[in-house]
Amino acid sequence: MVTYLPSSIQSTINVRKAEVATILTGIIPTDALPGEAFRIGGELRRSDTNQILAGETITATYNGTVLGFDVTAGNGEYNIDGVIHTVGSYNVVVSFAGSERSGFRFAPSDMIARIGIGITEMNLWLKGALILGGVVVIGLAARALIKKK
Repeated sequence: MVTYLPSSIQSTINVRKAEVATILTGIIPTDALPGEAFRIGGELRRSDTNQILAGETITATYNGTVLGFDVTAGNGEYNIDGVIHTVGSYNVVVSFAGSERSGFRFAPSDMIARIGIGITEMNLWLKGALILGGVVVIGLAARALIKKK
């Protein structure tokens, strides 16, 4: 006869919340005048089902400075009005920090775009000379930065 001795096994199971990726879209202007208001707009969606996400906070910053924030509407859209007062070229970051839901988490997402404030960058392809704002440009190609008034 075989006798079985009592035995047991013990294990730990970690249950984590599922993370759902998100897609943040947006339209950011490429240029604006110093002190002139501009609008950043877009929408937030789940990447797995493409379903819109309402009630989520979207934040816009430039060079670490907050431009503004908005909460996505029932159609998943957001609009953030921003103003930058100093002439220059800036990286604008629009971000969704993520959020917790019962049983899962919406993952953070962001987008980055460059905006020129009071500057328009132009590529000039020319053969010969061009007088531009009192400056003579000579050569086959030149790049000019023109301040808007």
